[in-house]
Amino acid sequence: MKGYFNDKQATDKVLIKGNLYTGDLAKVDDEGFIYIVAREKNIIKSGGIRISPKEIEDIILQIPEVVECVVIGVLDDILGEAVKAFVVLVADKPFVDFKYILDFCKKQLPPYKRPRYIEFLSTLPKNSSGKVLIKQLK
Repeated sequence: MKGYFNDKQATDKVLIKGNLYTGDLAKVDDEGFIYIVAREKNIIKSGGIRISPKEIEDIILQIPEVVECVVIGVLDDILGEAVKAFVVLVADKPFVDFKYILDFCKKQLPPYKRPRYIEFLSTLPKNSSGKVLIKQLK
């Protein structure tokens, strides 16, 4: 990439010393494969620790009664940001509540990655292409 068409300011933000900075966070496995794990602007910074919302979403989505889930960081006076999950359940599953999801997360996530808040919704707000509208949830 040589830059954004007619947008030097945007180009200067992503092209630094010949390197392209996409804003994606990735990990490299033992074989050298690169996996995109999150967008930097979506990372939750809680108590000085960087947390990938996708990792938490993937855990919560393992619960059979969960249809959809999105995790965000919300302002917290002590931690800076706290983990909040928005969850859509299969209809008629009243036994799935905050404690049920938190207990499930306790088995698979360290304490700092567990949701402090969980809000149940009938649907997640999405744009016309199906992307979750995070800003509407904040």
